[in-house]
Amino acid sequence: MAKRKKGSLSRRNFLKTAGAVGVGSMLSPFDSLTAAQTRFNSSAARSKVVPTRPFGQTGIDVPILGLGEAFGCTSNLLLKQAIKMGVCLWDTASVYAGGNSERAIGKYFSKFPEDRQKIFSL
Repeated sequence: MAKRKKGSLSRRNFLKTAGAVGVGSMLSPFDSLTAAQTRFNSSAARSKVVPTRPFGQTGIDVPILGLGEAFGCTSNLLLKQAIKMGVCLWDTASVYAGGNSERAIGKYFSKFPEDRQKIFSL
């Protein structure tokens, strides 16, 4: 097993966190994104960033985890948390979820246009 850097986030822990965020966002739709961001901005949460690797021979570093949008029902909270954790490799297509995938991401970018420059999309 490869030795992990101190303070790095394992895939397992990331998936646990992302799953909890997803479930939490569905269970508490009335909680504001601003309030969630305030809670997330703790020093412990900021230290959890997904490591990156080179993307083929492009010379571009991308996170080792990507976000797939096959269901098209992702909340703004999940997308915002993914960016904060360093997951900026998003895979979407017009055929995913009958086009709802791209519509969901489009709605997110209309609300947070500054995040568009942070995403490496496939």
